[in-house]
Amino acid sequence: MKILFRAIVGGVLCLAVSACDKPISEFLDKAPGVDVTESTIFSSKVQLETFIAGTYRIGMHSIFTYNDANLIPTSRTYCVNAPITDEAEAEATFFHTEQWNAGNVTSSTTLVANEDYRYFIRWTAIRDCNIILERLNDVPSLDETYKNQVIGEVKFIRALNYCEMLKRYGGVPIIDKRFQLTDNFQVKRNTIEEVVNFIVKDCDDAVAKLPATYTPNFRGRVTKTAAQMLKARTLLYAASPLFNTATPYLSLGNDNKLICYGNQDNNRWQLAADAAKAALDLAPAGNFSLITDKGFDKNYKFAWEQNDNAEIVLAEKTYASRARTQFPWYGQQPVSIVNAWGGVSVIHNFVRKYEKKDGTSQTWPGEMISCRNMRNWTPGLRKRWATMVPITTETPHFSKPFRVDAMRLTAMAVPG
Repeated sequence: MKILFRAIVGGVLCLAVSACDKPISEFLDKAPGVDVTESTIFSSKVQLETFIAGTYRIGMHSIFTYNDANLIPTSRTYCVNAPITDEAEAEATFFHTEQWNAGNVTSSTTLVANEDYRYFIRWTAIRDCNIILERLNDVPSLDETYKNQVIGEVKFIRALNYCEMLKRYGGVPIIDKRFQLTDNFQVKRNTIEEVVNFIVKDCDDAVAKLPATYTPNFRGRVTKTAAQMLKARTLLYAASPLFNTATPYLSLGNDNKLICYGNQDNNRWQLAADAAKAALDLAPAGNFSLITDKGFDKNYKFAWEQNDNAEIVLAEKTYASRARTQFPWYGQQPVSIVNAWGGVSVIHNFVRKYEKKDGTSQTWPGEMISCRNMRNWTPGLRKRWATMVPITTETPHFSKPFRVDAMRLTAMAVPG
């Protein structure tokens, strides 16, 4: 009996020893497709398209807030940033915008949660763009036209994220390649001029490689016109007195060029104007145009209420339509429209910019609204006035949510 027991134990041990030579993957069942590596992503056009879609998701910003913890854990900021400025007011005191108005935002507070909630994923988007540029030629069976389109798309996304940082922080580190673990991560900030030049070059490359338009099922992808508009917007920031000056708004000593050019040059305005004109020249080929065929009293309404109309050059398309009780609308509509926390309302100073329906300037007697003058308003303006919420007797507020579209032809300001 002892001999039999020893034989059985010995056999089991032999099997165990021989099994050690095999990887555990031969013994455990795995769900199909779980071994996704970088090589998988660049193994086919289908896989690459999935990665590009993800890069759009993290790289394309929106003026609206997000409630997407999978994308940005600190994204629930409830309302747009307009109430930080003089163009709007927030009707709820707990919105992040009120921290700015109360002077509570300092270098030691959480700036990311109080405005720039996309800060960290911008660098993720830039890294993804750099990886695509590095590995694109590894994808088999891609034609040159498609490769050029992808290069144009990711260079636009990279430029867009740098433009968003430029207008907030001035000079930031330029990262144009993927970092490896052996690289030095202590990268210094580049100057304003270097960052502007980097953005402009990426935009120029994108314009040269992108198509003028896409089929309807690819609506939301970057076109030549969008890339040229980003260039124009960047150059407009570069020409503004904020950066186009010898004396910065805050002295940084030897590092002043991180937040200004170090000189004032009026030719920077001309560069911005030329870039804007080039964008307008590209627009017809992309089927972009101003809305002029709905009637003089309906063009404005159509342009702002009709999705994907001819004035929309580029729109963030990550999310489907949302109900008024969902983000981002819930934190922006006034209580009188939906049972929400409060709205974001345009101040009366902006309402007064509206003209009469015959195109002449409106007369505003003091701060009071004349019912007699309202007869001269367009029907759309009368309807909007009916929704105004008088927060104070001096400053009526205009309750109208802002629009998500990132770029509009009508937003193109060409300096005179």
